[in-house]
Amino acid sequence: MEWNKHTANSSFKDVVKFIDYFYNQLAETIKQKYNLINLDLPLVSNMKSDVNLLNNNRAINFDNYNDKNIYEIIYEPDNMIRYYCWFLELTNNDVVVSKYKQINRDAIINNSSSIENNMLNFEFFILEEQKKEEYVLDLINYFWNIFLKIVCSSSLNKNYRLETKKIRCVSLKEIKKMYLVLPIKDAVDKFILNNGIHLIKDISNKFEHDSNVYLEKSSDSHDFENTYSLLFFDENSQQVKELITITFRPNWDTYKKQKGINGEKILNNNFTNILKKDSEVNTCSFKINFDLLIYYFLSKTDIQEIPSCNSDFNLDKIYKLYFNK
Repeated sequence: MEWNKHTANSSFKDVVKFIDYFYNQLAETIKQKYNLINLDLPLVSNMKSDVNLLNNNRAINFDNYNDKNIYEIIYEPDNMIRYYCWFLELTNNDVVVSKYKQINRDAIINNSSSIENNMLNFEFFILEEQKKEEYVLDLINYFWNIFLKIVCSSSLNKNYRLETKKIRCVSLKEIKKMYLVLPIKDAVDKFILNNGIHLIKDISNKFEHDSNVYLEKSSDSHDFENTYSLLFFDENSQQVKELITITFRPNWDTYKKQKGINGEKILNNNFTNILKKDSEVNTCSFKINFDLLIYYFLSKTDIQEIPSCNSDFNLDKIYKLYFNK
């Protein structure tokens, strides 16, 4: 499929078709450099009912250690990916790609039936000898450039307000002190000249948890310092939405020790320096939220029937109706 000015901003079907085009282009680009391995994950569904089998009269309590473990370990696809990557003993030339559904934590808390997001995850490996600034920045730069090339160079980028920011839940004073442009400065600066990207300087009043585990306002999150995100500000909900996430994180062995799986909890929740020698972090996750990506593209079209991201709108039905023709 050729994506051009004649097909952009015309219909919802075109947007859905673009997502398929985007995925294929992304996969083909990565295949040029890495061995792409598909990992089929079980679809996450009815999570609320499954967890509440222990007590179907209560909601999930994410402040409760046992409840949180059920959510994070059993039902979190990220951990399944970690486990299988560790089990398969893949090398740094391999990239594991997974399409799956991610549970919307806020939707569960708010007792909404829309509890799933369609996600795409690429998992890379970082060897000990590669834990240096040049390699890490090259990896981040590689991903961002792919995204910018596929999406931002298309005619869909008209009037986009894409925003890049190193994410950390801190005070405004700290945000200003720690603010940085991600190491794709040339690409970002070039795109800013085309009025494409707006860099957030102050997100203290806009930021919400917004159903993303890496932005969780919790002292035990080990991903704060190692997460980079491509965001957009949804004017309808007045919230910052996360389209793309790049996260450096520990492998399964380390995660088990950190969470106390199959044994005593012996590690602190401190994986903040990915460049430190002997650091536990050894994978890089490049995650795309397809639902928000489509919602974002739709918000820039001329059509009137834009589904609310807070509704029970089911994108799966659209995929099936369109691609099965």
